[in-house]
Amino acid sequence: ADIAKLLRFNSSQVATDKLTSLDEYISRCAPSQKKIYYLSAPSRELAERSPYYEVFKRNNIEVLFLYNTVDDFVMGNLAKYQGRDLVAAESGDIDVEDTKSADNDKDGDKDAEKLSAEDRQALIDWFGTELKDVVRKVNPSTRLRDSPAIVVDHESAALR
Repeated sequence: ADIAKLLRFNSSQVATDKLTSLDEYISRCAPSQKKIYYLSAPSRELAERSPYYEVFKRNNIEVLFLYNTVDDFVMGNLAKYQGRDLVAAESGDIDVEDTKSADNDKDGDKDAEKLSAEDRQALIDWFGTELKDVVRKVNPSTRLRDSPAIVVDHESAALR
């Protein structure tokens, strides 16, 4: 784990041509943030346009961008750094509520049209029935605003 101090990554909070360490990431994140987030993508441009990055961008939470298959493998095997879990942005249990910045909700949900509980359940049931051969479970989420859906808890993007 001492070798992890030598790792360098591109990040949503540093210039495109700069790299950052895990220690520098920790120094920039909110003290209440107990996870280090990363996203596997072929390029920075695709990472920044990814639906998986959407919730982090909206909440001003730094994400490490990994471009090589081996990076994802390393993060998966390292699992923790300085007591913080390393979490893929593609994970289904992303909860950034405790690390949100104060001005993160400028777009807000106040005027957003929301489904009633009954309509939401009907939609979940419909997706579950229509996609029963290709998905295990369908869950509603408040994670996305600009993208219609994401697949979570699947094989890593770098390994596909």
